[in-house]
Amino acid sequence: MKILIVDDNLIFLKQLQKYLKANNFDVDIADGGKKAIEMLASNKYSAVVLDLKMPDMSGMEVLKWAYKGQINSKFIVVTGYGEVESAVEAMKLGAVDYIQKPFDTERLLTLLNKIKDKKIEVKHPSSKSLLDYAFNGIVLLIADINPAEFKRRYGVSAEESIWLRKNVKNSSHLSDLIEKIKKFAENKKGKATIIHSGIEYLLNTCGQREVIKYFKELHKMATTKHFNLVIVCSSSEEKMLLNEICESDIASYIEEVAEICKNPIRRKILQLLYNNSLNYTGMLKKLNIEYSSKLAFHLNKLIKKGIIEKNNRLYSLTSKGINLVEMLEFLLSFKETIKIVNIN
Repeated sequence: MKILIVDDNLIFLKQLQKYLKANNFDVDIADGGKKAIEMLASNKYSAVVLDLKMPDMSGMEVLKWAYKGQINSKFIVVTGYGEVESAVEAMKLGAVDYIQKPFDTERLLTLLNKIKDKKIEVKHPSSKSLLDYAFNGIVLLIADINPAEFKRRYGVSAEESIWLRKNVKNSSHLSDLIEKIKKFAENKKGKATIIHSGIEYLLNTCGQREVIKYFKELHKMATTKHFNLVIVCSSSEEKMLLNEICESDIASYIEEVAEICKNPIRRKILQLLYNNSLNYTGMLKKLNIEYSSKLAFHLNKLIKKGIIEKNNRLYSLTSKGINLVEMLEFLLSFKETIKIVNIN
């Protein structure tokens, strides 16, 4: 598999190149953003390891260029410690994951092997991808134009459709719309795709505050009910609104998961308790921790945060803990629950 590493630190570049070559990867290096663009334009890479902070051109600018040019490489971005906002922005532009400096090379190797084994996929939104999404599941179409006209324009067929101009006259109807979507998704048991257009109509009819609340609820449902949500934007105003919602929601998820799971012992505790309840001794054995005081410290931390609970000497996850572990798995497996498609 051919990889491009992009960083302005030449010593780091050569060390990482040597390490990845020793693990049977074909590796090129670029010592800046401009050089990376030049190489991406003339070569095909399965994966790109991209530093976000570079003096000549930032990694974010490289990502934006790749996004516009429909570059099909999988991007893993490298950030400094605590730069969660940059990571969120990069993932919105199509990056499949991020790692923080100084990073564990084994973690990077795991990500690259997942890409090699095609366990990580990424799609860049485009008008033609709307058809691709439609074939990925059973479709509920929500549109401000007649669904028959939507099908004629974009070639999308739907099992069910909701015409917004007939069903939503004011903000009080948004709760009914949520219930219809919820019922459709539950009946299709994880196979549903919701294609949603008509944001501008909703803004004019219901107001921005109510529309933001509606889409935040929809985004939350997509994450917990396991359906694909494809939002069709036909104007810059619509896209800005959706970006605002996605950025705030995804950032809060990543910040919470990163804060609680940044310690490897806590991550292992959560993974152990996801399917089992264990006592202290059992956990100590499974985690192979040298000092029991370490385990006690992290268990107390997780209890205080409401992530785990202790009953009759058994530790188990709370409902908040279960949600957090599922979100961690969501981030690690890169399961996309929301896509934004431009059709203008």
